[in-house]
Amino acid sequence: MCRHFREDFQSLHRVARFHNVYGPWGTWFGGREKAPAEVCRKVIEAKISGKHAIEIWGSGNQTRSFMFIDDCSEGIQKIMDSDILEPINLGSSEAVTINQLVDITEAIAGIKLKRNCEFERAKGENGETATIH
Repeated sequence: MCRHFREDFQSLHRVARFHNVYGPWGTWFGGREKAPAEVCRKVIEAKISGKHAIEIWGSGNQTRSFMFIDDCSEGIQKIMDSDILEPINLGSSEAVTINQLVDITEAIAGIKLKRNCEFERAKGENGETATIH
């Protein structure tokens, strides 16, 4: 659609497909949080409750690419200042599994949790990553 507007009306548009954006003002509960916030919340809850277990949807081997909000803002500015006219991915080329994310969070919290994999729950896709320099 953007291409047709550009061709018909000389209207320039930019389309960015964001990877998982996270930051200090992102939600951390309620089911709409991104994986970093959700994992941090679950690890804290497990540590405080003494249950020492965490529920993971799927096997935990699903990969995600995360992008901090400041990096997203910088990427948007670079796209707007560029000659890019086609849709482009905006994110990191570094793929992290959910299990790796749990490992990192456990290390920071100083706890090791039992992982209860819920294979009947939505697990998402095995993500693809791309980079903009």
